Amino acid sequence: CRSDRTSHDQQGPAASPTGDLTSVTDSPCPYNTMFVARLAPAARMAAAAVRPCAVVVRSTALRAAASSAPTAEGWAKTGLRPEEGVPAVFPEGSVLKRESEDDIFRQVYFEVDEDSPYIDPEFRALVNELFATHKPSNHPFFKVLKEMPTEQATNPGFLNELYKRYQAAMHITRAMVWYAPCLDNPLQRQRKCAIIADDDALDGKLSHHKQLEEMFRRFGATPLPEEAFGNAASLRKILDPKTTEFVDAVERLYTQTTGAWCIAEVLSDDWLSAFADSLAAHFGESVMTEQYFDEIFTGHVEVLHMLETVSLSEEVMAENPHMKAPTYEATKEMARVVDGLWSNLQELCENPKPYMI
Repeated sequence: CRSDRTSHDQQGPAASPTGDLTSVTDSPCPYNTMFVARLAPAARMAAAAVRPCAVVVRSTALRAAASSAPTAEGWAKTGLRPEEGVPAVFPEGSVLKRESEDDIFRQVYFEVDEDSPYIDPEFRALVNELFATHKPSNHPFFKVLKEMPTEQATNPGFLNELYKRYQAAMHITRAMVWYAPCLDNPLQRQRKCAIIADDDALDGKLSHHKQLEEMFRRFGATPLPEEAFGNAASLRKILDPKTTEFVDAVERLYTQTTGAWCIAEVLSDDWLSAFADSLAAHFGESVMTEQYFDEIFTGHVEVLHMLETVSLSEEVMAENPHMKAPTYEATKEMARVVDGLWSNLQELCENPKPYMI
């Protein structure tokens, strides 16, 4: 159901009882589409069949920036061919929609269905509340980055420090997913590994880490090599105190429950959209076609991960009732920890001179 492969007056498929994606087209523009996905029971989700989503739920503010995905060059860049864009099998239970015609950011809402035996209504209500309260694009950091003087935002020294802090935070969340607890049966392990494979890439494709590194190098930075980003102990040696606090929190929370991982994935699509929007103010609309962002906008990997981690967390709590309370607490704490990351980066943007060269 990619918009770039759908006629302007064509509606997407209706949701099936086993949990496919529904699209409701309300405008001639293919991007003016609301997609509804519902979480089906755990048995429906063979992760081997769940690949990066082939559905666009981006909005219209970025329409001026041509996506690289539909072009032959773009497909080569992402390591995929158009014929490989098989629609993913989606879990059921969320609505992603634009806030307005000119807003790149989507709202996230998970349906709370008391009649369904395989969801946790309280957990979904918590996730909905945390997204509304901690929506990254509402944090001042992204506005400060967008509006700071371009001569500062494009300074190689500032970019080096911004890269180091942001990449370290993203890296530790990816590394700690390996330690996510209670995902023990083969299907659960497959689903976790499918997300890890999306992030870290296989078969010669660029990992999200490498995509970000290469993007900042094109911006003029001299990014630290991949080898500099190891375990939490190694990161502490190269990071500022506040980014270190983020690393410490992730190392602790990700090993306790799936809640911290879940809320990070729920928030990630929004923060990536906000980050792209802020950087575009200084590096141009071509930022949107960088592989690091293009796969978010056209492949929508983060939406799939969002739905999967909510589903997996509900499954873990259903199988392990004693995990419910700690999962709720970890989910809430991680939302605050992510806020702290943005506050730290905001301080960097407001005081970049010590790092400028």
